[in-house]
Amino acid sequence: MELHELLLTRREGATPQAVAALESKLGHTLPADIRAFLLVSDGSEWATFSALAIQVLSVEQIGDLHALAPDHRTGSASLIDLANDGGRERFCRDPRCDTIVWLDITAEQDPVVCAATLTELIRRSRAAPGIHDPALQPSQLISDAS
Repeated sequence: MELHELLLTRREGATPQAVAALESKLGHTLPADIRAFLLVSDGSEWATFSALAIQVLSVEQIGDLHALAPDHRTGSASLIDLANDGGRERFCRDPRCDTIVWLDITAEQDPVVCAATLTELIRRSRAAPGIHDPALQPSQLISDAS
Protein backbone atom coordinates (compact mmCIF):
# COMPACT_ATOMS: atom_id res chain seq x y z
CA MET A 1 0.00 0.00 0.00
CA GLU A 2 1.09 3.53 -0.74
CA LEU A 3 1.39 6.11 2.04
CA HIS A 4 -1.69 8.00 0.82
CA GLU A 5 -3.68 4.77 1.22
CA LEU A 6 -2.52 4.37 4.83
CA LEU A 7 -3.26 7.88 6.12
CA LEU A 8 -6.11 10.37 6.05
CA THR A 9 -5.40 12.74 3.21
CA ARG A 10 -6.28 16.38 2.70
CA ARG A 11 -8.29 17.59 -0.27
CA GLU A 12 -5.40 18.90 -2.31
CA GLY A 13 -1.85 17.91 -2.96
CA ALA A 14 1.11 20.20 -3.30
CA THR A 15 2.12 21.26 -6.79
CA PRO A 16 5.19 19.64 -8.34
CA GLN A 17 6.75 23.13 -8.37
CA ALA A 18 6.19 23.55 -4.62
CA VAL A 19 7.76 20.15 -3.90
CA ALA A 20 10.73 20.95 -6.17
CA ALA A 21 11.18 24.33 -4.43
CA LEU A 22 11.14 22.60 -1.04
CA GLU A 23 13.77 20.09 -2.17
CA SER A 24 15.91 22.98 -3.40
CA LYS A 25 15.54 24.75 -0.05
CA LEU A 26 16.43 21.53 1.83
CA GLY A 27 19.39 20.75 -0.42
CA HIS A 28 18.12 17.16 -0.63
CA THR A 29 15.48 15.25 -2.50
CA LEU A 30 12.59 13.99 -0.43
CA PRO A 31 12.14 10.23 -0.01
CA ALA A 32 10.03 8.84 -2.86
CA ASP A 33 7.12 7.91 -0.59
CA ILE A 34 6.94 11.40 0.95
CA ARG A 35 7.27 13.11 -2.42
CA ALA A 36 4.44 11.01 -3.87
CA PHE A 37 2.30 11.59 -0.76
CA LEU A 38 2.74 15.38 -0.85
CA LEU A 39 1.65 15.46 -4.50
CA VAL A 40 -1.59 13.68 -3.50
CA SER A 41 -2.07 15.39 -0.13
CA ASP A 42 -0.14 18.41 1.15
CA GLY A 43 0.29 16.95 4.64
CA SER A 44 -2.07 14.55 6.33
CA GLU A 45 -4.89 14.69 8.80
CA TRP A 46 -4.19 13.11 12.19
CA ALA A 47 -4.05 9.33 12.21
CA THR A 48 -4.11 7.41 15.47
CA PHE A 49 -3.00 3.81 15.68
CA SER A 50 -2.57 1.74 18.82
CA ALA A 51 1.16 2.31 18.50
CA LEU A 52 1.22 6.04 17.82
CA ALA A 53 -0.53 9.12 16.51
CA ILE A 54 1.04 10.80 13.51
CA GLN A 55 0.57 13.65 11.10
CA VAL A 56 2.63 14.13 7.96
CA LEU A 57 3.69 17.76 7.67
CA SER A 58 2.80 19.97 4.72
CA VAL A 59 5.36 21.36 2.27
CA GLU A 60 5.18 24.71 4.08
CA GLN A 61 5.62 23.13 7.54
CA ILE A 62 8.60 21.05 6.42
CA GLY A 63 10.26 24.14 4.98
CA ASP A 64 9.49 26.31 8.02
CA LEU A 65 10.88 23.76 10.48
CA HIS A 66 14.01 23.28 8.40
CA ALA A 67 14.57 27.06 8.40
CA LEU A 68 14.54 27.32 12.21
CA ALA A 69 17.75 28.51 13.80
CA PRO A 70 19.82 25.69 15.35
CA ASP A 71 19.15 26.98 18.87
CA HIS A 72 15.41 26.51 18.25
CA ARG A 73 15.77 22.90 17.11
CA THR A 74 16.61 19.64 18.82
CA GLY A 75 18.97 17.33 17.01
CA SER A 76 21.18 17.82 14.01
CA ALA A 77 20.39 20.63 11.60
CA SER A 78 20.63 18.05 8.80
CA LEU A 79 17.48 16.27 10.00
CA ILE A 80 14.43 16.95 7.85
CA ASP A 81 11.16 16.92 9.79
CA LEU A 82 8.50 14.94 7.91
CA ALA A 83 5.92 14.08 10.57
CA ASN A 84 5.21 14.39 14.28
CA ASP A 85 2.97 12.97 16.94
CA GLY A 86 1.56 16.34 18.04
CA GLY A 87 3.62 16.22 21.19
CA ARG A 88 7.28 15.70 21.69
CA GLU A 89 8.17 13.13 19.05
CA ARG A 90 9.46 14.10 15.62
CA PHE A 91 9.88 11.72 12.70
CA CYS A 92 12.66 12.99 10.45
CA ARG A 93 14.65 11.90 7.46
CA ASP A 94 18.32 11.69 8.23
CA PRO A 95 20.01 12.29 4.87
CA ARG A 96 23.31 11.02 6.27
CA CYS A 97 21.94 7.47 6.46
CA ASP A 98 18.79 7.86 4.33
CA THR A 99 16.46 6.55 7.04
CA ILE A 100 13.57 7.78 9.15
CA VAL A 101 14.65 8.60 12.68
CA TRP A 102 12.62 9.29 15.80
CA LEU A 103 13.63 12.18 18.00
CA ASP A 104 12.11 13.14 21.33
CA ILE A 105 12.43 16.92 21.49
CA THR A 106 12.69 16.94 25.29
CA ALA A 107 15.40 14.29 25.60
CA GLU A 108 19.10 14.77 25.16
CA GLN A 109 19.66 11.60 23.20
CA ASP A 110 20.67 10.83 19.67
CA PRO A 111 17.94 10.19 17.11
CA VAL A 112 16.90 6.55 16.85
CA VAL A 113 16.51 4.86 13.48
CA CYS A 114 12.93 3.61 13.37
CA ALA A 115 12.32 2.71 9.71
CA ALA A 116 13.74 2.82 6.22
CA THR A 117 10.73 4.89 5.06
CA LEU A 118 7.77 6.64 6.62
CA THR A 119 5.53 4.16 4.79
CA GLU A 120 7.27 1.29 6.60
CA LEU A 121 6.82 3.03 9.96
CA ILE A 122 3.09 3.55 9.33
CA ARG A 123 2.60 -0.04 8.16
CA ARG A 124 4.22 -1.37 11.33
CA SER A 125 2.27 1.09 13.49
CA ARG A 126 -1.01 -0.12 12.02
CA ALA A 127 -0.02 -3.72 12.73
CA ALA A 128 1.20 -3.18 16.32
CA PRO A 129 -1.83 -3.75 18.57
CA GLY A 130 -1.84 -3.01 22.25
CA ILE A 131 1.06 -0.59 22.60
CA HIS A 132 -0.24 2.22 24.79
CA ASP A 133 2.76 3.74 26.56
CA PRO A 134 3.73 6.81 24.49
CA ALA A 135 7.27 6.69 25.83
CA LEU A 136 7.72 3.15 24.51
CA GLN A 137 5.99 3.46 21.18
CA PRO A 138 8.82 4.57 18.88
CA SER A 139 11.39 2.23 20.42
CA GLN A 140 9.05 -0.70 19.91
CA LEU A 141 8.79 0.16 16.24
CA ILE A 142 12.53 0.33 15.59
CA SER A 143 13.57 -1.64 12.57
CA ASP A 144 15.55 -4.82 13.11
CA ALA A 145 17.80 -3.60 10.30
CA SER A 146 19.10 -0.75 12.43
